[in-house]
Amino acid sequence: MNSQIAGYTVSNTASSNVDINEAINDSKRVSSFLLHMLYMIEPQQIKSNEIVKDAYEECMKLKECLSDHLWSQVDNDTINSIQSSIDDLTQALSKYEMTSDMVEGEW
Repeated sequence: MNSQIAGYTVSNTASSNVDINEAINDSKRVSSFLLHMLYMIEPQQIKSNEIVKDAYEECMKLKECLSDHLWSQVDNDTINSIQSSIDDLTQALSKYEMTSDMVEGEW
């Protein structure tokens, strides 16, 4: 099942049913989208913007999915692609969380 987040199609599939290449591609797209949204909106809008919240949730799901698949890979190129995608997702998630904490006065 797919959903649209600001023009991007993202997968809502359980991690065990995900094609790893599709998850890698989705992670690059969604993490980039989340970072761009965080730069475009006012920090105070982060908690109320449904598009940003949906992108954050999708990044979380993709990170979990890719982390679950990382240990079962044997091909170095696939391992590197998955790790790169996890790094991209981590960067976007960290930016969201830091911005959220800053708005709430916790950072």
